[in-house]
Amino acid sequence: MVPLYKDMNLIYMMIGNDDASVEIPVEIKTQDTTAPKIFYTFNQTEHEEATDIVISEGSTVKDNLAVSAKDYFFGDYVQDISVTASESYTEILDIGEHSVDFTAVDEGGNEASLNLKISVKKKVNKAEPFSEAVDIPTTSLVPESMLNDEQILVNRKNSLPKDFEPVLATIPEKYAVSSGYRATANTVNAFEKLADTMVKETGLKMYVTSSYRSYDYQSQLYNGYVAKHGQKEADRFSAKPGHSEHQTGLALDLVAEGGTMMTFGETPQSKWVSQNAHRFGFIIRYLEGKEDITGYMAEPWHLRYIGMETATKIYNLGLTYEEYLELE
Repeated sequence: MVPLYKDMNLIYMMIGNDDASVEIPVEIKTQDTTAPKIFYTFNQTEHEEATDIVISEGSTVKDNLAVSAKDYFFGDYVQDISVTASESYTEILDIGEHSVDFTAVDEGGNEASLNLKISVKKKVNKAEPFSEAVDIPTTSLVPESMLNDEQILVNRKNSLPKDFEPVLATIPEKYAVSSGYRATANTVNAFEKLADTMVKETGLKMYVTSSYRSYDYQSQLYNGYVAKHGQKEADRFSAKPGHSEHQTGLALDLVAEGGTMMTFGETPQSKWVSQNAHRFGFIIRYLEGKEDITGYMAEPWHLRYIGMETATKIYNLGLTYEEYLELE
């Protein structure tokens, strides 16, 4: 095998009609003008183009993302090459805005560079552990000015008026388990794009199995759960009327093709959604390990539409919506 980038001296032999041969020396010089490419992996997603990165104080950029570079000069044979980073890559940075530079040079002397803007945010302390035995009282109604805002926070401490109903659009039947499901227009449009992209990239399908719920319907659900399981258990997975995100029209529950909602977290669809929902403006609202903050058990099937910019920030931080709002 010829060593990479090695110049070669060959002998080209010509044979004439009289069987006489002439040896012609040929010198081949390798010229590589193809620049390498730098990649970085953040939150299990690989990127080539620079995006804004948000990390919590007390950690380094290196703790949060991995950087690599590849040389594509040899076509199908891809060669890994080393990456040089500025000192800020391994330093614990102060709260604020920072810049980290990466450089990769291949054996042909071609250089690639990447500059990442890093925002360091104040670390959020975990809330006091949520006790299933304590009934958290209603503390306040969501301000009227926020009722139709996609940034609205609805949880155990923030409730919606009984008569609140957002402007709703119908979810096309091909995206739901049956007809009649509704959500806000932006939520519907974003989910259609999300579901279509999943099919295009993976061939997998999923459907909406719950969307907008009125105050009265949520009341029926909650009271039914209490009657069947008791209030302590019901409060782990069901919101009291007025405290459900479904009443905003911004929340969707999902089911994989041929599966059930409760097993959605075990499916490849769930894995893809957890890594890509933010691209379309959604967050996984109730995260595993954050039950003491959200007040509910983990629900990998529960998507909340919040807009691409905010969803991406929350995804990059790995926080719940409650934790994110404390940073703002």
